[in-house]
Amino acid sequence: MQKRDMAQLIIALDQSSQEQARALVDELTAAGVRWFKVGLELYTQSGPAFVRHLKDQGASVFLDLKLYDIPNTVAGAVKAAVQTGADLLTVHCSGGPAMLEAAQKSTLGSNLKLLGVTVLTSFGGQDYESVCEAWGARPNAVPPRNAVAISLARLAAESGLPGIVCSVSDLHDGQLQRLSWKVHRPLFVTPGIRESADAANDQKSIGTVDQALAAGATHLVVGRPITAPASDSRVEAAQKFLRTIKEGYVVTSHS
Repeated sequence: MQKRDMAQLIIALDQSSQEQARALVDELTAAGVRWFKVGLELYTQSGPAFVRHLKDQGASVFLDLKLYDIPNTVAGAVKAAVQTGADLLTVHCSGGPAMLEAAQKSTLGSNLKLLGVTVLTSFGGQDYESVCEAWGARPNAVPPRNAVAISLARLAAESGLPGIVCSVSDLHDGQLQRLSWKVHRPLFVTPGIRESADAANDQKSIGTVDQALAAGATHLVVGRPITAPASDSRVEAAQKFLRTIKEGYVVTSHS
C-alpha cells in the first residue's frame, strides 16, 4: 500500500481584521502552523497584498474565494490569483465543465492548485431542499447530499482539477477517491473540523480530526476552535490539533 502524506492543518482567518489576522498568523506560525485560509471577507478587506504578505512570511495560503461566473471571467480571476502566490484556490463545481476547464487552464505553468467546491458544510435542511427543488428536483424526492457531492466532484475530476472541498461525511465512504482523477494524489480539503466537545456554530456537516483522517482528508480546515477557543490559548489549541493529526498519521500510515 502506498504511504500517505501527513494531512495539513489549515487555520481559517475568516473573521479577523487584517491587523488581527497578522497577529494571529505570527502567533500560530511560531507554534508550528504552516497553512492559513484567506476567505472572502478578509480578502475583500485586505486584497491580494495580504496574500503576498503571508507568502513573504513563509506561509502556505488557501485562498477560499469560491469563484462562480462565466468561464472567461473565472479564468481571468484565476490568473490574477496566480500572481498572489496563493497555493490553493476554490471554484464552485456547479459552475459547470466549461468554467472548470477554463479555470484549470489558467493555472498552467504555476504552482496554484484549484479545488472544486462541492456542497457547502453550512448547507443542509430546508435550504438544501429548496435549492435542489429550484434546480428541478421534485418535492419529497430531493437527492441525498452525498449523491450531489459525488456528481459535482466528478465534474472537478473530469475537468482536470487536482482536488475538491467537501465535508467529512461526504468523503467517508471512499467514492470520491475512486473518481477518475487526472492527478496522482488528489487533494481532499475538509472544512468544519471540530473536536467532539466544540460547538458546531453555523456548520451543518462537521467532523473530528480522527474522522477526517480516517476518511482520507489531505487538508483539515479549523476556525473558531483555534482562533477563539473556549478554554485553551490559541497556541495550545493549535498544538493540540497538530498533535492529533500527527498521532493519526502514525496510526493510519502503519495500518
